Amino acid sequence: MCAYLMLMSGMPWVLFNSTRPLVGMRPGPGLLELPCTPSLGCTKIGSILTQPSLDVLFANIREAEGPYLSAAANLADSSCRDIGLRIDSSDPEYPFWFLLGAPQSGYRLETIYTFPDLEALLDRDFAPCAIICTICGGRTRLHGLDLAAQTGRMKLFVGEGFTWDEDG
Repeated sequence: MCAYLMLMSGMPWVLFNSTRPLVGMRPGPGLLELPCTPSLGCTKIGSILTQPSLDVLFANIREAEGPYLSAAANLADSSCRDIGLRIDSSDPEYPFWFLLGAPQSGYRLETIYTFPDLEALLDRDFAPCAIICTICGGRTRLHGLDLAAQTGRMKLFVGEGFTWDEDG
């Protein structure tokens, strides 16, 4: 009986989760969706069973979709397959893996910037030909690579001659 009560009490969070709902609650309901209610509100997307993958991927960070798509498109247009990541700890890394199809597609993504206590874990043999950076301020050159594109605060540096010295 206790297990049944626990299972039933969790059902609203499973069915109507704000960002990954099985049953979406939208103003104009579609397949597997209900109308929004004043007490429960709306979900950010429709049902995960009917929504496009990109809508589900960016449900929590809708404003970041454009910069992520732009960076992935710029990388797809280049011949570079070794990508360094210098992103803020609050910036999700997974969308890059998903959008680039890494590692199955041949892209290698590695973090090149971390806390001092974790620097020993960086692969110092890794020499990326592109860096995605969200914490670079006004830089136009980073680790020996030149700024190639920018969307919002997301910058893409591309080139040969990577160095671990960020001012190199």
